[in-house]
Amino acid sequence: MSSRIEVEIVISTSPRTVQQQMFQIHCDSQLSHLLNSAEVQSFLDLHGMKLHELKASCWGQKISNHQNLSNGDRIELCRELRVDPKVARRERFEKQGKRGAGLFSLAGKKKTTNNSLLEGL
Repeated sequence: MSSRIEVEIVISTSPRTVQQQMFQIHCDSQLSHLLNSAEVQSFLDLHGMKLHELKASCWGQKISNHQNLSNGDRIELCRELRVDPKVARRERFEKQGKRGAGLFSLAGKKKTTNNSLLEGL
């Protein structure tokens, strides 16, 4: 009787949408064994994802297909970025303007005057 381990697979099907599922595999399995299993293939098909379009990482660290998996590993399958984050940030900054971007921006804040301070003058 061989022992089994649990591994979680997480995919982002669209921006701000995450799907996850636990899989049980043999304790001496590699990432390639997990990704080529019928269960994972049906999980990806269910969400309209193709394995060859995804990059794998384990707890945020890039891993190879020959990596041995351990109990409790979290495998993230990531889509390619459609927009370079630096370019997107630069375009957002240009669109918002100097005063409308950043942590302490004045955008959306109303200027209020404190009438009680003015009454004392």
